[in-house]
Amino acid sequence: MQKKNAQQTIHAYRIPADVEAKLIDAAGPAAAALRGKRQGALRAIPAHIVPVLNRAADTATRLLNAEGVQASRRDLRAAGAAVVVQQEAILAAAGIESQTRHQASGEILHKTLVVEMLTPLDPDLAHAYGFAE
Repeated sequence: MQKKNAQQTIHAYRIPADVEAKLIDAAGPAAAALRGKRQGALRAIPAHIVPVLNRAADTATRLLNAEGVQASRRDLRAAGAAVVVQQEAILAAAGIESQTRHQASGEILHKTLVVEMLTPLDPDLAHAYGFAE
């Protein structure tokens, strides 16, 4: 039960990795499997998407810090990685090949990730900088 509660909390609030580790440790040894799942999910990100993810995290961090919102690049990157893994899983389940290898797709993915990273912290910021319509 503790493992399930920890897992639900992590998914609901997109908890940073260090806090996630403490939460899992507090939930007991059985919850260590969750940490392995998270690491596996991060490794599931296609290599050609990693630079786009890093650039989106940098962009979001700069925008948030410029607006006076404290933001950690690591936490934003983790949120973006979760979006990428989720979308890749949806495409795989539907039998659709990912089109993220094209240059135009990379720019669209960058904008999408920036919006996903900014929205929980400052919903209007993505609109202000032209990342969202």
